[in-house]
Amino acid sequence: PLHPAGQLFTIALATVGIGTFATIATRAVQILVTSSTFRERAMQRRIDALRGHYVICGYGRLGQRIVRDLQQAGLDVVVVDRRDDRAEQLDESGVLYVQDEAQEEETLRTAGLDRAAGLVLVLPNDADNVFVALSAREMRPDDGLFIVARTNEHTSIRKFLRAGADKVSIGSDAVDVAREWLSTRTLSGSSSIEQISHVYGRQAVVVSIDPRRKWVRSAADAAGH
Repeated sequence: PLHPAGQLFTIALATVGIGTFATIATRAVQILVTSSTFRERAMQRRIDALRGHYVICGYGRLGQRIVRDLQQAGLDVVVVDRRDDRAEQLDESGVLYVQDEAQEEETLRTAGLDRAAGLVLVLPNDADNVFVALSAREMRPDDGLFIVARTNEHTSIRKFLRAGADKVSIGSDAVDVAREWLSTRTLSGSSSIEQISHVYGRQAVVVSIDPRRKWVRSAADAAGH
């Protein structure tokens, strides 16, 4: 057993070691927080300097493609997405973003919606997209903001247009219409694309089809895919 003096020395050493570790850990956290805050402020300054940019709500597969296409066209973009993994992707690609809920007006203001030329809504939930379109149009009732929304549900199209969207992009319904036209060379007029075009004009509908989809003559031609 240790001499009492040795025991005191061991206790003192352990206490100092624990205190030193705690100090180092606390300092490391402070450095990380400070670095993150500095990065966020720097990004916000860049966003605040933008004019005529495009705000993209949602950074899924389609959102990523839209961002890439707009950037290739030389246009500025700001992405709004709340997910941590998406924020990491955006950091790595150097894209400006706001990590928060798109449904909040303050988030849209932070993204510079008051100075934006366009708003693209590609959130996974139609209800969220409609709500954001409504909020954005209330914030920007002027003609200077062009709002485009993506949906696969034809029942949501009228909601988007009433909420203030200028165009609605339809995915799955476009495939059905294309098949009908290719097989009969006529259209029945019953599809949502035709109905919305008839009521609101052809300019109200955008048809988008997954570019990775390949048309084949028969199932045999798709063997192995």
